[in-house]
Amino acid sequence: MSRRNGGWSWTYQSLEVNLKSGTGKPSMREIIISHLVHTGQNGSNRQIEILPQVGEIWCIYKNWTSEWTPPRVDTCEFVIGEIVGRTEASIIIYLLTQLNGFRAVFMPDKQSAIMEIPTRDRLRFSHRIPSFLLIEERGGRLRGFYELDPAFCS
Repeated sequence: MSRRNGGWSWTYQSLEVNLKSGTGKPSMREIIISHLVHTGQNGSNRQIEILPQVGEIWCIYKNWTSEWTPPRVDTCEFVIGEIVGRTEASIIIYLLTQLNGFRAVFMPDKQSAIMEIPTRDRLRFSHRIPSFLLIEERGGRLRGFYELDPAFCS
């Protein structure tokens, strides 16, 4: 994170961004990454940037702006989406919604539009959610839906 995009002020205010522990609660003390992530250098030897990739499922801050600072992380609102496109200018997300009767199964939200987030607003991405694309489960009725890691769905 850099001072230019508001990252430092988030760090100093103890707002945890981008990484979650296996308990499903944000944590900066114990940084645990349970899956492969794609990274890039962020201007310093001590900082890396986790880059959302096409096909990944991410938790995204809702109603975010670079000046946004909620009072506590547990008051943040999120949406869950699949990264379906990525250019130098933006990241394109297809929103997902939880399937009734399932804690960790999500399906494409046909009532929501595709969301496009400018690359400069990457801090809007909270964390990647490990997931599997379902194919033959329940006799194929869940084909095309995603099963998300339950630790990240609470």
